[in-house]
Amino acid sequence: MNYLIMGASAGLGRALAKKLAGEGNNLILLASDERDLQAVASDLAIRHHIKVETVAADVSVHAGFLEALAAAIDRLGGLDGIFCPIGAVHPQDRIPLPPSVVQCIDNVNYLSVVSVIYRFWELLRVRPRGTVIVGFGSVACIRGRNSNVCYAAAKRSLLSFFESLRHAAVSSNILVQFYVLGYLDTNQAFGKRTLLPRANPDKLAGQVCKDLQKDFGVVYYPGYWRLIRLILRIMPWRLFKHLNF
Repeated sequence: MNYLIMGASAGLGRALAKKLAGEGNNLILLASDERDLQAVASDLAIRHHIKVETVAADVSVHAGFLEALAAAIDRLGGLDGIFCPIGAVHPQDRIPLPPSVVQCIDNVNYLSVVSVIYRFWELLRVRPRGTVIVGFGSVACIRGRNSNVCYAAAKRSLLSFFESLRHAAVSSNILVQFYVLGYLDTNQAFGKRTLLPRANPDKLAGQVCKDLQKDFGVVYYPGYWRLIRLILRIMPWRLFKHLNF
């Protein structure tokens, strides 16, 4: 199998690359940091005897990465799946925020994913065997609040997009999955206090790969976030407005 991973050099993307490579899959790795990307790619290619293509691009500002990805896919001979653990937050993501920062947050967390899926949808659809698109959102989008404003909005848009994508894929061989993630123990969380324990990216990557053939639509990870979502969604505004998180 040939899999494309967005945001592949760190966090969950790196964990997915390790897991998929360990199962013998060829990879196309997309990330912004070329040095980290090359280190990951070289290690996986040597360790697991697979083919690894890399595309180093800042998707917040660079549109040419789609053609670079297309060339990498051609070199591997096709595409069987897309994993989209890409994401970025901003420390001052509150109201107001400069339009340039808003655009950057939207591009990384939402528009880049949509662009990649639209660009390579037909390649996945015509493959003779089952293909998969796996998206990753955030519990930040459960209910709007006064922090992570644009990030949460982008992730909520992504959730809606994947719901539509799953509907569009009903008559095809493409399986669409979406994970709404709680806190993860990654570099982005370093030095920050979290309300609940952080999940291990390697463990999550293992779960994702184990469940690749399941048609579940949306999963909350860890699972207790589904209950927290219910509580937050039904909480009256007069109570919710006093929460500071």
